Parts: sequence; C-alpha cells; structure tokens
Amino acid sequence: KYFNIYLLTGGFPETINDYIKNLKTGAAKINSTYYEDIIEKIFEKMNKKISIDILKVIVDSITNTLKYSTIKNKTKYSEKTIKWYLNEMSELMLLFEIKEKQSNKLKKFYIKDPFIMHSIRTYYTSTNYFEDSFNTIMDEREKGIFVENCVAGHLHNLYNWNLEFYRDEKQKEVDFIVNKTAIEVKYRTKIEMPTLIKGVEEYILLTRFPVGLADLQINNRLAIPSCVFLAMLQKPLNFL
Repeated sequence: KYFNIYLLTGGFPETINDYIKNLKTGAAKINSTYYEDIIEKIFEKMNKKISIDILKVIVDSITNTLKYSTIKNKTKYSEKTIKWYLNEMSELMLLFEIKEKQSNKLKKFYIKDPFIMHSIRTYYTSTNYFEDSFNTIMDEREKGIFVENCVAGHLHNLYNWNLEFYRDEKQKEVDFIVNKTAIEVKYRTKIEMPTLIKGVEEYILLTRFPVGLADLQINNRLAIPSCVFLAMLQKPLNFL
C-alpha cells in the first residue's frame, strides 16, 4: 500500500501531503498543478522544450541501454547540446547514468524521483495526470519499470560511482552491480534466476511478493520484496 503511494507521489512533501489530504476526503488524487509546477520549476533555467524532448527519450528508455546517438536521432538536437543538457539535469539531481561493468560506452539513464517520471510521461500525452499515473503503476510491466528506477535511485544515492550494470555478449543482463553483489529487480509473478557473473559473490533478487522461508535463499541468491529492500537501504546497515 505505502510503496504504491510512493510510486505515485515520489519523495516531494507537497505531493505526499496533497495525496494524503485528498485521500481523507475520499478522493485519491494529486492536484494537477503539482505535475505542471514540477516541469516549470525544474526547467526555469533551461529551455523547457529541449529539456522535455530529451527527458522523454530517457523516460521511454528506462531499464534499457541508451546511446547519445539514439537521443540525437530521436530529438534532432546535436550531441553537444544533448550532453550539455544531460549534465545540467544531473547537476540538478533530475537524472543520473550508470555504466556497464566492462565498457564505458554502454550506459543506462534513470530518473531520480517517480513523480518527476510521471510529470514527464504525462506532459505531452495526457491532461488527466493523476489518472494516467495511477493506471501506469497498476500495469504490471510499467510498474516493474518504475520499481527498477526507484531501486536505481536509492542505490545511486548510497553507492554512486560503485554502481554499475552488466551485459554479456549474448545480451544477458544483470540490473545492478555494487562491489561484488549483483542485484536484479524481478517485479513479476514468476521469478527467474539471474545471469551468473564471474567474480560476483552474492546475488539479490528483488521480488514483487513476499517469499516463503524456503525460497529466501536459493543457492547463493537472496530473494527479498523490493519495498523491504528499499526500506532497509534507508538505514545505516551494512546490507551490501
């Protein structure tokens, strides 16, 4: 329940308080002005159209690798312009990138907060901001993307440059590598075993549902609900 609320409101006190206030009156929603304000305030020092065009490509590619050339082809902006805007957005803590463990050329981009993701996704496509956002996280596949993005954000806050992902020559992938621990988001009904990587000592599977005691440890793979994992990361525990 509370994890779903976080996926809707993000970490902004204004959106959290507005949702809770409306919930008490029987109307679960977030005022549309917050979606619009987040866009206006964030990009008041940058060209809004260019920023949104670039961010839309980023958001549509969350969980997938992305090259500057791809953004260039989709937005028609120069690579120099794209890099400048991405750097500015990174400085504003709107997004961040992680690199592939064995190659600096492969990278993934993630958005720092789920509410920012909702605001960008709905900016061009909807006027029913909350309804669209709610329907998004009710969809299993879309919700899985948001969960992976949240996990990436929390890990990046704690481990920053030690955070990587892995992809082999057969395109098999591990979502995140932190030091010698592999972390995979499996936010779905059926849990699949992760790709094995040489040199990795531990695997953590972040699941959708609570698992039984018999499933907590499968070989060297620890299975734990995604929301529990994120809650633990907020505490000063040597979990990884």
